[in-house]
Amino acid sequence: RSQLTNMKLSSFYRTRSVASTNEDIVSATVASGAGQASYTISKIKSLAVAESRMTNSGISSDKSKVDTTKSLFSIQDSFANADKILWKQGSVESKSIVTKEGKPITLGLADGVKITDVKNMTVEVNGKKYTVIDSGTPKSGEVMINKDTGELTFGDTIAANSTVKVSYVTDKKVENKTITKDSTQIQLKGALVSEQVKLSFKDGNGTSIELSDKPIEDNSKIGQIIDKDGNKFGEINYETGVITFNSEFSKYFPAETENSKEKPKLELTITSQQNYFSFGLTTHTSKGKIDEKFLIQGSESLNSVMSKVNNSKLGVTMFYDSYSDKVTMTRKETGVYNNSENGKEIEFTDGDFLTQVLGFHNITPDPPGNYVKAKNATFIINGLETSRQSNTFSMNGVTFTLKKTTDTPVTINVNNDNDALFENIKSFVDKYNELVEKI
Repeated sequence: RSQLTNMKLSSFYRTRSVASTNEDIVSATVASGAGQASYTISKIKSLAVAESRMTNSGISSDKSKVDTTKSLFSIQDSFANADKILWKQGSVESKSIVTKEGKPITLGLADGVKITDVKNMTVEVNGKKYTVIDSGTPKSGEVMINKDTGELTFGDTIAANSTVKVSYVTDKKVENKTITKDSTQIQLKGALVSEQVKLSFKDGNGTSIELSDKPIEDNSKIGQIIDKDGNKFGEINYETGVITFNSEFSKYFPAETENSKEKPKLELTITSQQNYFSFGLTTHTSKGKIDEKFLIQGSESLNSVMSKVNNSKLGVTMFYDSYSDKVTMTRKETGVYNNSENGKEIEFTDGDFLTQVLGFHNITPDPPGNYVKAKNATFIINGLETSRQSNTFSMNGVTFTLKKTTDTPVTINVNNDNDALFENIKSFVDKYNELVEKI
């Protein structure tokens, strides 16, 4: 049946072949049904180029080279411009919510936890971005966040079973952890803020206990876990987030009896803050202007930051070259999409990490700078001067690929492909005979 359907289509008979007089300069493919024609590209003035940025100089300090696999908070002194990292304090969170008919859309904040840094909060519903506000009545395309409760109020009607993805920051993190008497460590997020870690629980006698951290004076990376009287019950590594308890901590556990089926345990409520920073990027693409905001935890590595940028909708590729100690960022699409006065296809919109720490500032066009400006492909075809944003484009069923600039004419000829037509008809005959034989 499908073979018979194909036999009714004119494209089945209009088989075409395409040939270029110089494949090294212009190659082409043709779709079935394209008209027979001849195209002469008499001149290729420029090829389409993607915008690319490179940092001005090496990003590492004189002391040591940046390790892209380690947490940014632990290696911050490895950056030449470490003082430009604008650390903020809070807890970076993300949540995915599936909406239900008649139910409020809320982040479910713990008691006493509030939303902060609303400017860098992002909300998407089924992939559509919403502008976040924290007061007033939201309009279409906006969402209002209640910073105290975490409830989201949209200016549009959100259908049931929609997926709402939220990236946000709270003033602190509250988490519950169970620890047994045999345990000596608990793991929190890394890049912790000193003097902001609190542990509260009830001991074996039901007495409420509160412990906190205090930095060791000669080592800002390590703190002590103490009670209100200064008694020591362990240490905390602010970089890794690991709390290690000493033997004195065991006195808080319930007494173990012969009839105990489980090891004595404590239910801890831990509040903490983490160091983080944020930055924004904007790109101009074939899909329009794309804005992205990034919340980066101090416990993340430079590799993680680059992966977030590369996997976003920005359409760029970012990587670090250890030999030159520089970072590059290139838009994946060639061509010019930003026709504004500045004409930049990649814009650094917020935060100093990319511009100051990684050195994407004072960008100058080539040559001899560190900025390759986007260009369109410009050429003359059959006497018509025209332009394309990509070096590969289609025209009348023919797909052209420009490979080099040239003043030498290249001709593309589209003709009948009788061999392909013969094979199409032969294929039908073979299928018909096969069917008859089976019957």
